[in-house]
Parts: sequence; structure tokens; C-alpha cells
Amino acid sequence: MENKKGFSRLFWNLYTKNILLAIILGVGLVFLVLFWLNKYTRHNQAITVPDVKGQQVEQAETLLAKSKLRFAVIDSVFTKDKAPGAIVDQNPSADARVKENRIIFLTINARAQKKIAVPDMRDNSYRQAVATLESLGFQIVDIVRKPSEYKDLVLDVTYRGQSITNHQELPVGSPLTIIVGSGEPEELTDSIITINEKEETWF
Repeated sequence: MENKKGFSRLFWNLYTKNILLAIILGVGLVFLVLFWLNKYTRHNQAITVPDVKGQQVEQAETLLAKSKLRFAVIDSVFTKDKAPGAIVDQNPSADARVKENRIIFLTINARAQKKIAVPDMRDNSYRQAVATLESLGFQIVDIVRKPSEYKDLVLDVTYRGQSITNHQELPVGSPLTIIVGSGEPEELTDSIITINEKEETWF
């Protein structure tokens, strides 16, 4: 009987010890994970993003490096009133609070205006021509109608008074003029002199 009681005490004692050990290990593991996450995410540590708009990339690189930030140029645009190569936009914006080593995405002003090939829009409807050319970034400044059998059909596209050759490259934003048919045939001036008119001139 005493052997049974002793075995029972020993069993429950080991069982209790294992439970307590598991609890202690579990709590310790939780604290260890929280401590690691706190270090990994740099909890409560943030950096103010400096304003680099208007600067050249080289200048911005130095300034961002001092703040322990990285950068990446993701796009370029062309703006006449900005210096070539200057930064025109940044994300996150200036004064934003970010983590150390965060990448700041930059958009710069292109050093040369981008050019695009103008597609041949002859024999297309003028509505389709307008939609296509505007979607490419060109500016439609005028639509001129000329006598033609087919109404609203594109006869020509001009740039500064000159016809555009097929796939000619022009700067984005260039002003274009679309010449379309009016649907009315061209009126010919009558240059025929009647016989009676000729006879009258003989006297």
C-alpha cells in the first residue's frame, strides 16, 4: 500500500513539475519573441523624411544617407519650369515618419523632353484620331475642315503647318492640327467662256 502511495506521489510530483516547466518555458518563449520583435521593428524609433524636392539626385543621396534612408528613382517627367534632373516628387513625402533604412521613391525631371512616334491617322474618323493622339500625350489645338467626299474622315495631321510623316517622332505635348473632310465636294470655278461671250469680244 505504501508502495502505491509512494508511486502516486512520485507520479503527481513529476506531472506537476512538467506542467510548471512547460508554463515557465512558454512564458519565457513569449517574452523572447516580443523582445525580438521589438528589436526587429525598432519599436518607437522613427525618422523624419527630409524634403529633397528641387534637388539633384546626387544631393538627395547625401541627405538621405545622413538620415539612414535609401532611395530609388522610379519615374521621370518633363516640366519646362523645373531644372533638368531635379527631383519633382517623393514618396513618402517630406516630414513623414518612417523606419530606418526605408526606401524613398523619387520622380525626377527628365533632361530631355520625351518623344513619341505619331501614328498615321489618315482615313480614320476624326474622333478616333483625337482619342488616339490625346492618349499618347499630344495636344489637339485645331480641327480644320476641307472639302471632301467623306465627312469627318481624317485627311491629314500637321505640326506647325507641316504634314506629319508616318511615325514621325515629336515631343510629348506637341500641338497638332487635324484636317478632316467636310462631306462636301470642292466647288470648281467655271473658267469656260461660252461661244456667245467670245463672239461679243470680237466686235
